[in-house]
Amino acid sequence: YQCDWSSDVCSSDLVMKRVALAHELFNAAGRESEKGRRLFLAHKAYEWGSRDLNGYVWAANALNLIQRTDPSQRIESLQQMAGLYESAYRARPNKLRLGWGWGETLMALAQQRLDTAKDRFDIGSISAEGALTMLRQCQNDLRRAGRAFQQVIRRAEIDARKVRSVGRHDIAQSLDRFAAEFRPKLGDIHRFRNEVADQQGLLTRIRGAEGRYRIRPN
Repeated sequence: YQCDWSSDVCSSDLVMKRVALAHELFNAAGRESEKGRRLFLAHKAYEWGSRDLNGYVWAANALNLIQRTDPSQRIESLQQMAGLYESAYRARPNKLRLGWGWGETLMALAQQRLDTAKDRFDIGSISAEGALTMLRQCQNDLRRAGRAFQQVIRRAEIDARKVRSVGRHDIAQSLDRFAAEFRPKLGDIHRFRNEVADQQGLLTRIRGAEGRYRIRPN
């Protein structure tokens, strides 16, 4: 890395230079066959791409590559991906699909936390308390996803009223359809949170048993 790109790093004060560097690092990571070096380059591509809105596409591509290369980094990558979507949507709130991506990524993160907590608890690598900690994080992800979808729905409804008032009924109808597409997501989140709550209740009872009988994972 230092040998191949050190001069670019030193002169990357301009936005376009940083974006070009992220692009080049991502392409290099994709060509790299050795896992450790591929991950290193992909992380560097994310690091540089995430500094500027124009580089987010390469940062996101790098995170996808990291997940495919090392699934154990999926939770961290999804957290970072959600951060990219949130920053991009807040910078461009008229781009409703960015808000959709923000909410969807948070739901994927919550699902990954739930699956990981179940798997790790089942094999005994974490205690009930450790699994509960992950499920509390899962609930927080779902709350954030709900807020993201609510923001997008409100924005679509407001924009629909604005364009309808100036006679752009075609755009208003498109925005109405977009908001209607999102509303069921709120129900999905509610059901998902109930599923997680059920798991939390079960683990709370198991934690009590661990305390009484000093049961510990292997």
